[in-house]
Formats: sequence, C-alpha cells, structure tokens
Amino acid sequence: MRLLTRVREWASFEIAAKFEIGGDLCPHRGQGGGTALRLAALESLYYLNNVDITRSELVKASMRGGTSGIGVRTYFDGGFVFDVGHKSGERPKPSHTWDTPRQPLNLLRLEMPSWKMGVCVPSWLPSISHAEEKALFSTVLPIPHSDVKEVLYHMVYGTLAAVAENDLETFTESIEAIQRTVWKTAEWSWHGEQLKEVAAELRTAGARGVGMSSMGPSLYFDATHLEPTKLPPKIFEATFITRPANLGRSLKGGRG
Repeated sequence: MRLLTRVREWASFEIAAKFEIGGDLCPHRGQGGGTALRLAALESLYYLNNVDITRSELVKASMRGGTSGIGVRTYFDGGFVFDVGHKSGERPKPSHTWDTPRQPLNLLRLEMPSWKMGVCVPSWLPSISHAEEKALFSTVLPIPHSDVKEVLYHMVYGTLAAVAENDLETFTESIEAIQRTVWKTAEWSWHGEQLKEVAAELRTAGARGVGMSSMGPSLYFDATHLEPTKLPPKIFEATFITRPANLGRSLKGGRG
C-alpha cells in the first residue's frame, strides 16, 4: 500500500510490515471495509515500531473521515455513532477525495440494543467505484434545506431516539423512511432494480427496516421475524444474522 510506504518514510520507521488480509470484509461494499483496513494497517505499523499515536493523528494519517466520522469512530469504539459532519465552505465530497480532511463533529455514541440484525452482501452486484461515487456527489448535491431537515427529523426523532429507548418498532420505521429521502433515493437508483429486488425478497421473508449501508450494495435489516427458508438460495447464502457487539478494534500481540 502506497500510504504505508509514505508514512514509513515520513516517520523514519526502521520496521516495515507486510499484511495478509483474510475474512469476508470486502472493500467498496458499504461495510466500512476500506476505512477499517486502512486504519488497522497504519495502527499496526506504528505499533510494530513502538511508536504511540493518538486517535486523531491516526485518522489524519489515514486520509479518511473527511465527510463522515462514522467509519473512523466505530473502528475504535463500535456502537451507534451520531455525527453532523463538519463546518465547511466547500462543496461536500467523498472522504477519499479530501487532501487534508477535517474531523467531523461527533455528537453522541450510544450502545446499540441487542437486537437481532441481518446483513445481506450481494456479491453478484457491482460496487460503486471512486469515480462513480464522485459523480453521484456532483449530481445530487447540494441537497435542498427542506430535504436535509427531513433526514434530520427521521434521524433524531426516529433512529437516534429509538436506539436510546430500545424502541425497535420506531427504529425500523425510521430506517425505512430514511431510504425514501433524496440522498438515499439517489443511491438506490444508482444500483438499479436488482438491489431493490433483493430488498423486496428480504421483506417478503420477514425483514423489517431494510436499509442500504453507506453507498451499498450491502443491506442491513431487523431480522426478528425473518424466515430464512423463504429466501431465494442466492440471497440466503449472502445473508448472515448477528447482534450488535458495541466493540471497536482490539490489539493483540506484543511489541518487540
């Protein structure tokens, strides 16, 4: 990774690192995989060289978190994170396009209730590239104030309040409402009918509160009433059931 080489040279580290990455976390799937892997690799490089680095310094070095702090904050702490981005006179743009990203204003972190949640990662659908993400931003933004207020209403009085009060019904209703707002509608439209069909199959099998994670194509949902046997085989194989862990990354091993 060019970023690791650049940071090693800048910090004059003696120890280099070669990483072998396994598991099912795929980048560009709306799971925060790219951000998590970048932060983990950087933090490991500092750790191996016996050099301490603060969270804010690590985030700055990663060049992530310029638009939203959700991915970088959950990397460290997990849980439900609510942030409002950052004050900027510039036109909003994807995090990876910031040269010197400023860290967003984090307002609150809550423990997610132990709800039975489902995640569907339809690997047969294409992911959105950096160029396509940038094009989507330029096409949809700026969003009218009336639509921004609608999103905030559902997020604050719906999703945020529901997590705080362990109110699953309001949570699922707010997630569905958010999918109908201008920005999420544009993201759904980019993926076309195929992803909408996956969501429809999940709802038919009992899923509620089906939402697109980031820019997709991964979907998340309340799986309390899901009947997996009603899912088509391809969607069944792409879906897993879990519960919120409310944990961030963990560091294992010793320094030399």
